[in-house]
Amino acid sequence: MKKYAYLARLEELLEALPAEERQDALNYYEEFFDAAGADDSAAAGLESPEEAARKILEGEGVAPSQPVPPTPPAAPEPPPLEEPRNYPTGGTTPRQPPRPFSRKGWLLFLVVLAAAFLVQLAVLVLFFAPIGGSADMATASSVTTEAITEYVTGDAANLAQSTAVTPESTELPATGTGYAQNMVCSMKRGDSLGIKLRSGKVFLEVNEDINDRSTYIGVRNADESFAVQQTDDGDWLVGSTDRSGALILTVKIPRGVLSEVQVSLEKGDISVMDNLSLEELELETGSGRITTQNISAEDVELKTSDGHVTTGVVTPQEKLKVVAAGGAAQLILAGNKSDYSLYVVSKNGVLRDGGEQTPGRSLKTGQIDRPTVTVQADGDITLEYSGS
Repeated sequence: MKKYAYLARLEELLEALPAEERQDALNYYEEFFDAAGADDSAAAGLESPEEAARKILEGEGVAPSQPVPPTPPAAPEPPPLEEPRNYPTGGTTPRQPPRPFSRKGWLLFLVVLAAAFLVQLAVLVLFFAPIGGSADMATASSVTTEAITEYVTGDAANLAQSTAVTPESTELPATGTGYAQNMVCSMKRGDSLGIKLRSGKVFLEVNEDINDRSTYIGVRNADESFAVQQTDDGDWLVGSTDRSGALILTVKIPRGVLSEVQVSLEKGDISVMDNLSLEELELETGSGRITTQNISAEDVELKTSDGHVTTGVVTPQEKLKVVAAGGAAQLILAGNKSDYSLYVVSKNGVLRDGGEQTPGRSLKTGQIDRPTVTVQADGDITLEYSGS
């Protein structure tokens, strides 16, 4: 069943729920479609809307207002929303077919089409171009601004021209196709760090020396695509297109200096090895585990499409969002349950809150003016509170 048809059917079956709770449930299933990258419920691994409605209503302790009927026969699907020309501009009057292009119109169309093709070709060339590194690793290679921008940030305006990092020291000589080295990035208060890798492992550590504002990047088993660059604003970007999974990145950041850290992997584990305090932290992996020590931040987002999430004590000042679409989540929240506005849903697992198993698979509290905590997982969810 297509995404919009699935959600419409689910909304119909959940009419017994209050409007706000019904919308929360619809938002949750819509995020599962987005996380799976699919527009079909079977491809997204979802049960039928009738089964989903039954689980939600049981979890909320609400009886359906009427027996849940089977899914009606699928009606012809409307044209895609991204093609608004298929819809009438007003009322129900059928839209008249467009007038054929004139000869001049066809020529203009072909010119625009050719220009668009050339732009896409240029983007592909930049995307697959090597973004740093060298065979002998005497220094980090210069990287074209466009190439690393396309892969790491997508924002060409902020990258400095011809900026590359020179390793302060090389711990091990190059062996085979990989190398081992350290890089030092000088930071100032308020800078941010962005890391985007195809595959590998990332370890985040904290430099406890308050007089040292440098970020140390230890690299193991990288290929020639590995690169580090600095933006005009002083922020640092780390990227690699290596798919082998052998890359190991250890990043030691200065305590109390960075405002934001973002780590994104298509495949691999992310670990926060020390207690971390900053404004924003975003960790995401397409397939792998996310584990952290204690975290204190305004906004925290931990997301894995196929893996587990485990945290130490998390202190979100404004928002915490955890998604383990293919695994379980185990969290410790600072303080007490009453300190947060919670929305927690386990699709197929058991929900434990403060050491006790809840009767359903969802949990919602509505405290006003409290940090928002959203947890979604395919498997078990365990919530603990440091103040309990």
